[in-house]
Amino acid sequence: MIARVIALILGLTAFAHAQAWTDRVRGSWVADVNDKDGVGLVGNDVVCDIVVAPDEPSCVQQAAKFLAGDIEKISGHRPQIVAKSSNDRPAIVLATSKNDPRWEAYRIRTVDRTVELTGSNPRGTAFAAYTLAERLGVDPLYHWTGYEPDHHDPLIVKPIDFSADEPTFKYRGMLCAVPAEWYARYVETALRLRMNMVDPPTIPPGAAPAESIIVWPDDNDGVMRALPEKPGRWKHGVYYHLACLDKQVKLNAHMVHPSKVAAQFRRIVDAGATQYMLVDVAQLREFIMEARMIAEICWDAKTALSGDDAAQRYVDWWCREYFGDAAEQAAVAYEGYQTAFDTYDKAWFGSDRLHESLAHKRSAADVSERADLLRRANAAAEAAITKMTRPQGQFFFEHVQFPILCDLLPLKAAIAMEDHSDAHALADVEQLELAILRAERPPFENWYRETFVRRGPEPNNLHRPYRELRLYITTDGKRFELDDPRSSTTTTTTTSSTR
Repeated sequence: MIARVIALILGLTAFAHAQAWTDRVRGSWVADVNDKDGVGLVGNDVVCDIVVAPDEPSCVQQAAKFLAGDIEKISGHRPQIVAKSSNDRPAIVLATSKNDPRWEAYRIRTVDRTVELTGSNPRGTAFAAYTLAERLGVDPLYHWTGYEPDHHDPLIVKPIDFSADEPTFKYRGMLCAVPAEWYARYVETALRLRMNMVDPPTIPPGAAPAESIIVWPDDNDGVMRALPEKPGRWKHGVYYHLACLDKQVKLNAHMVHPSKVAAQFRRIVDAGATQYMLVDVAQLREFIMEARMIAEICWDAKTALSGDDAAQRYVDWWCREYFGDAAEQAAVAYEGYQTAFDTYDKAWFGSDRLHESLAHKRSAADVSERADLLRRANAAAEAAITKMTRPQGQFFFEHVQFPILCDLLPLKAAIAMEDHSDAHALADVEQLELAILRAERPPFENWYRETFVRRGPEPNNLHRPYRELRLYITTDGKRFELDDPRSSTTTTTTTSSTR
């Protein structure tokens, strides 16, 4: 795919050397209340100002507003956004350099009672604000994880002198298909992951002028089809899929695992295809783990991909960052999850097996081994959840255990049907409906409702197992297949034999 990139550049976010994936990031710059060397942002009836010059671009102004809200979440006190510093209050100063030619670089440092956030360009300044927000305790993925920051009043930031150089990938973006009411949250997440474009338009393939970027696609399943052997006179980038609505459907769960991401992006970086990166994330919620990994690789690929096993380093860091004291158990559960879903079509193996059972078609596949694999993976996930706080456990359920149950429970129902136990089969798919309701906690009500991509007989319709089995039972085995609302004619399948 050859495309001229017309990118919409936004103000964005950053992680202070999170790419090393070694230490905890969130909240790591909060000082002890007795720290005399830090800068007190909130405390003793004093709240800092956030200083932004009126002529700073909108991305910097927006970053200041987000930062003020973040500090309020943490401390209960909202800073004022002002144009000039006041000598009687501490300040966070956002300022863009006038003579730094670098692309999106930034520096954060404490000086006396001031935290200086300085960018080489306006986006770099905004990145600095988002970096500070995360290091004070705000999860950049909070819309999806449901995590709230720890409370600190007083709020003191440690002495800082941190610099971030230019990113490895120049243009970075996510392609999404979130509901309209979620679009602002998606954009905010993109900013907090330091993305700088959204859904850029393209031109048809053809003779590309020298200033064009040649964009190389993957196979819709996270493996690059090809990459440039020599850059030639053009610059190069990639279009990558974590989600896909084509043949290799990935919609309800993350199936392109960190090991594949690390291997493929090492190839991409080695080929020099780093001018542009667009990753398809569909509705984003299910793909935040790998989306964050890609965002951090795109910022500092050398650090992120160093060592022999960058993927495992990322998974271990992710578990420490998001699951705290349960990190070890979480890592074991992730390993079981990735083993169970080594290909995208495993997501609906159980649903298809139940479908075949209702049609009285014996599958050649031996399901006992897969059922045992899923039971072990589910047990590992359940064991990890028992070690977690309630918010951690809910997020882990949504991200790991729920996709396992979406395959395991229909598979158990299929086995029960083959043993002529309708009641047990119905109980299994009813349990799946309850699991869907648990995953649809606020604000995700009706998230997995039937839509044009999760419709009727489609395997990725999570309600298909329950609806098909209910139809089968209520018609005494005469019907089970669901109508396709997109079909021009409606047909009903009858089972090949009576019960």
